[in-house]
Amino acid sequence: MSKAVYAGTFDPFTLGHDSVLEAASKLFDEVVLAVARDTGKATLLRFDERLALARDVAARHPNVRAEGFEGLLAHYLGQTGIFTLVRGLRNGTDFDYETAMAHANETLEPRIHTVYLAARGEAALVSGTLVREIYRLGGDVTRFVPPEVAAYLARRPR
Repeated sequence: MSKAVYAGTFDPFTLGHDSVLEAASKLFDEVVLAVARDTGKATLLRFDERLALARDVAARHPNVRAEGFEGLLAHYLGQTGIFTLVRGLRNGTDFDYETAMAHANETLEPRIHTVYLAARGEAALVSGTLVREIYRLGGDVTRFVPPEVAAYLARRPR
């Protein structure tokens, strides 16, 4: 049985993330959507909100489950025993960043192998930073996030 972890902050979960998750769910028998508690940056959504939304999105896929984690991703992978890590790419800048992260993860835990999946179509143009800025300034983010996320953000006080 093939297993993979797709990890991120998911602040918020975007159509780009959704595109990568969709591809991963077709490539692997089981996918863990791992939401990082520690982000190193100020987030729009609290950890519990990000995890709940990840669980809502994961529910669409019978082979995907969402869970949170703390600390280093390499340590988390070691704890799960799943050493295939899925990372999404939108552009060359993402590739440069993700290559450095893959090297660091593989140095910390040599059993890790990183698989890069490109977001498809217009979803490749969507970033969490873009969505947070549109939301923060009162704009409509429904064309940038999955329906579960759009519904939650519409109810959430800004």
